[in-house]
Amino acid sequence: MAVRNHWIRHSENADLPADHSLLTWGRLGTKDITSWKGISVVGQTVTRVYLGNSGLSGTIPPGIGALTNLTQLDLHSNQLTGSIPPEIGELTNLKSL
Repeated sequence: MAVRNHWIRHSENADLPADHSLLTWGRLGTKDITSWKGISVVGQTVTRVYLGNSGLSGTIPPGIGALTNLTQLDLHSNQLTGSIPPEIGELTNLKSL
């Protein structure tokens, strides 16, 4: 949720459509991450985040480093700025960025 909240807080992302992947995360209080768009889960562990071509802007949130079992992170074709956060280095299982 920290990753979601980071991107939603940016004013550039305020106009995301209601069905945007990020806005569906946690909708109606669901914490069942297996139903979140753009997320792949094994057990209760996030292994893939697909937010390519999602109209995102701003920086990559440092909270991404908490997804320690992440193997794929796809953020292509967005308007992201700034440096890649050092927390990406914590993703020792990451195979595709």
